[in-house]
Amino acid sequence: MAQIAPRVLATLADADRLALFAALVVQGEGGPGDETDDRQRQRLGAAGLDARRTSVDEVVDVLRAALAELHERKVRSHHVIPRAVAPEGLPFTAGRLTELPREPRQLEQLLDWVVTAYLEEPSYSEARLNAELGRFCEDPATLRRALVDHGRLTRDPHQGLYAKRP
Repeated sequence: MAQIAPRVLATLADADRLALFAALVVQGEGGPGDETDDRQRQRLGAAGLDARRTSVDEVVDVLRAALAELHERKVRSHHVIPRAVAPEGLPFTAGRLTELPREPRQLEQLLDWVVTAYLEEPSYSEARLNAELGRFCEDPATLRRALVDHGRLTRDPHQGLYAKRP
């Protein structure tokens, strides 16, 4: 069931439709009913959310599939570092770097890891470097500045390029 999430989210984004959906789930088959509700029910049904025609378990399955699809998209759009790959003892939460370590040894370990295991290209524009670091880090600008301040990257002020130190 590909592309469930956009359809489900668009359907439930309308406040009246969401209220009708909630009423149908709570009240069961009866629920409210007028001509407007019939149109809204048709839209819910098209998204697989018509609680009158499908069981609650089937509706839950549609919602579960939509949430799984959203999760998969998030994982693909934001690089999540698996715990096994992220250096031990660093502030990674759910595969994302949430803050820079305060302890100097851990900060050095993180910076070494970024330039040796994560950044593959020899040089990056500032926008591209921020995008790459932002795939796993909550504050890519601070991490980028730390990489420069601690000598892991050099910055060419004229071209705005960041390069790994040899």
